[in-house]
Order: sequence, then C-alpha cells, then structure tokens
Amino acid sequence: PAPASGPTSPAACPSLPPHSVAASCSVDVVPGLQLAATLLLTPDQRQRRAVAPNETFLLHVTASCIAPPPAALRLLSLRVEPNRRLQAAPLPPSLALPNPPLPGSPSTLAAPSPADLLLSPVPPSTLEVGCGGAVLANGGCYSALFCLSPTAAAPMQSLGRVLATWSRVETAPVPGIGAPPPTLGIADGGNGGNGGAALPAARGLLSPPPGSPLPSEDWCALPLLAAHPPDFNVRIDRPMEATLGMPLSVRLHVANRTRQLHSFRLSMAENEAFLFCGFKLHHFTLPPGASHTATFNLFPIAPGAVQLPPLRLLCRTTNQELVDAKASQDIFVRPCGVDRRAAG
Repeated sequence: PAPASGPTSPAACPSLPPHSVAASCSVDVVPGLQLAATLLLTPDQRQRRAVAPNETFLLHVTASCIAPPPAALRLLSLRVEPNRRLQAAPLPPSLALPNPPLPGSPSTLAAPSPADLLLSPVPPSTLEVGCGGAVLANGGCYSALFCLSPTAAAPMQSLGRVLATWSRVETAPVPGIGAPPPTLGIADGGNGGNGGAALPAARGLLSPPPGSPLPSEDWCALPLLAAHPPDFNVRIDRPMEATLGMPLSVRLHVANRTRQLHSFRLSMAENEAFLFCGFKLHHFTLPPGASHTATFNLFPIAPGAVQLPPLRLLCRTTNQELVDAKASQDIFVRPCGVDRRAAG
C-alpha cells in the first residue's frame, strides 16, 4: 500500500493498473435568435400575386431573442442577401457554390455586382442595417424595414435571404432598465424597435467588445414572390373630394399587355351614398396591346366621408379579378354651397 503522506501514481506503484472515472451529463442545445421576414405588398400587388421588375415593395424583418433566461444576445446587424440571377451557362463543378452560400462558408469567387442580383435597394434604403449593438433578453425583439425592388423577371421563388449577426452577452441585463434601442429611419434602411426585455447598448456598436464571444449568424429565406410584368395595366382615376348633388366621374383604364385576346366584365354596384347616371355594366374585349377607358357618372347624395360604389373588373378569359375589392375608396363629400377655401 502507498504511504498515507504521498499521492499514488502508476510510476510509484507499477503493479497497479491505471484507473479512470467517467461521468455523463445531459446538455440541452437551444436556439438563441429567431428571424421572421414578411412582405408588405400593396393591394394591387397582392391581387397580382407578383411584383413587376423595378417595382417597389417593402420587407419587414423581425429578430426575436428566444434564448432562455438569464441568457441575452447583442444584435449587431441585419442584412438582406439577394440571390443571383440565373447564369446563361452553368459554372464548372469546381467553382459552383450554393446560392446563397451557407453561413460561415468561405467564398472564393468575386463578390457579385448589383446588376447580377435579383433584388436591389431603393434609395435611401440599403441592404444592411446596423442595429447599434442592441441587447435582447428573452422576449425582446428588433425590427427593420427594407425598401426593395426586383431587378429582373423571376418565377415564384425565394429571391434571397435575411442574415442576422449577433453575439452572446456574458452578463444578462436586468429587464426594465434603460432606454429603448435606437430607432432607425428609412434612410438607415429600417425601423428599429424593441419589445419585452429588449435593452440598448452603446450606439454605433457594430462589433462585439474585446473579449466577448465571437459573433454568430442566423438566417431565414425570404417569402416566396414572383417578379414579372403584369398581364394587365389597371388604373382608376377618381377625385378625392366632391360636392353634394354635383356630378363626378370615375374612370377606369385597362391595357392588355399579353399576346392574346381577352374578354372583360366591368361593373359598379350601387350604395346608399351615390346615384348613377348611365351604364353600370360594361362588356368589352381587348386585342393584344390594346387599351380601354370606361367612365361612370355619379351623383353624391350623402355628405361627409363616404365610400365610392364598389368597382369590379373581371377578366372572363382567365376568371381573374383585376381590382382589389378591399382597397379603400374613401371620398369626402362637402355640403352644397360650402366653399372649401372659406371652410379652411
């Protein structure tokens, strides 16, 4: 036996086999950040289920901290990474890279030019938003608004992804202390916001402080969206104000951008605020490249803020509604004899 005053080692006791002790424990790996991207489309864009090349649309991005307490995150930036346009000839296998590249994968090719990307920012918006190092605890969120437009026609697909760069905060902040994170305007590429226990950090902090954990990246794909010119150009011309008992005109212009002959049904229903003068139903056809203008004459019979009679334009060839029934058609009707300049 070894003496009680000294440690036991295999060298001191060569006849004893070495001993090892093993212990096991369970470790739960949980996500820390959740990204959500939402398209904010106009009623016409929702009706077409697409946007045209060089047509503006909005993308709302929200980064939420879902790490369990007391963990906290420092959000560094949010960036939109558009996909590249389809190449005329495929790249050699040795040069082919995922599109978009996986997070953390090195890129050996030159950065694509803006003309090679499917999306471009609409000034003064940009493709990247610095989040000012905002610190998010569990339940905190940060949002940004991007103004984008497609650069070319594309079928229904995800036109890119959103990439968030963040780092872990060693000491969790105390909820409810401090001012909200800085608010970014459209000129900075988005709007910043906070929710839950989102707390601020130093303004202009785009990289973690020395000695803090290395930044991590999370990403989510953009919602599906098609980019192609509309088959029909539809425009409604209407006044914003009218006078009680005085006629007003509502004009609808439609142009056929396809290479086929299409038949249309245009109608306007009655409501309690207006009377009609003339036809309320039109049937017409448009050859390729042709256009048509229809005029509805109305007489307002109710003063105040009222709704114009609902207008419907149906392409009978494709059974497609071309006017969004949910679009606002508000108009203000002044009482007869009231001068707008005198009232102002």
